[in-house]
Amino acid sequence: MHRIAGDALPDFTGIADAGSSRLEPLVGEAWAAVGDAGAAFDPVSGQGIANALVSGLIGGRAIADHLSGRRESLPTYACAMRATHERTAYLVADLYRQI
Repeated sequence: MHRIAGDALPDFTGIADAGSSRLEPLVGEAWAAVGDAGAAFDPVSGQGIANALVSGLIGGRAIADHLSGRRESLPTYACAMRATHERTAYLVADLYRQI
């Protein structure tokens, strides 16, 4: 988009929910949601990028293990990601209570 001198800028103001969310289920018979596809974290937590990267690394390992015959790897990954998401949600809720 090019701005011509004197043109008004578009109004991008508004309110959007930026809270946490998680896909359920996180894994299926032959797939896993990793990174931002699996979970989003409230920006106040400061954990979004870090958790997306860790989820990608752990999810990639779980997928490789699954393909090598270790069928428990995907459910184990999902359990770990749920625990991370729930722990972060608890910490963010505690932070909001303090302000």
